Amino acid sequence: MPSSGMEAAEMRPRMSTRQARLWATSGWLFVALVIASLVINTALASAPYPSPFAPVEEIERYFAANSGAVRASGFLGVLAATSLLAFVAFVASTLRAATGDDGPLPSLALGGGLLASGSFLLSGLLGWVLARAATVEAPAVLRALHELTFLAGGPAHVLSLGVFVGASSIATLGRSQLPRWLSWLGVAAASLSLLSAAALLWTPATALLPLGRLLAAIWIIGIGIVLARRSPVTEAGRA
Repeated sequence: MPSSGMEAAEMRPRMSTRQARLWATSGWLFVALVIASLVINTALASAPYPSPFAPVEEIERYFAANSGAVRASGFLGVLAATSLLAFVAFVASTLRAATGDDGPLPSLALGGGLLASGSFLLSGLLGWVLARAATVEAPAVLRALHELTFLAGGPAHVLSLGVFVGASSIATLGRSQLPRWLSWLGVAAASLSLLSAAALLWTPATALLPLGRLLAAIWIIGIGIVLARRSPVTEAGRA
């Protein structure tokens, strides 16, 4: 049995820099697909996407008139969730191998990332249901599904994404795997994301959701660039 974290890291499979670049691309793809989904909702829809706090008549009109945009946005959301899943697996495995850390932080990062991907996947899939005429014709069902979509793609996703980003960033503080500013950016993103859970109790706190998501997206792009330039898994194997 290995006697230290470094020995454990040496026993793990090495990853080439080319492989690391390919996996890092999944993080950038996630951010690009989320942006594309927002653009579709803005460019193709006849009205802004309704808030879950909007009158039910406004929500009905939106989904009745914009089924195509809702389906397309949901499709991109499913692709984004799949890309995030790949990126989370890459970052978690790279983090564990690079730091030689068998403690709870890499596992917490993986768990948070899996929940973030799963909740975003659910939000995307519900877009298909919301676009159906039968759903629009049942106001109570439409309202319930619309709120569930908000919860899955909003608080649940952002909160879980914050856990992933925060655990990954804290694990690298004081180490050379990431620039210090990027680790602190991840901590800031995680703090905002965790605070956004207050949206479940206080409506104005929903403003924290896009802020936490934005900082997390910047962190994902940044860590993707760092990991694409150097492969910590390979470096750990050489130590």
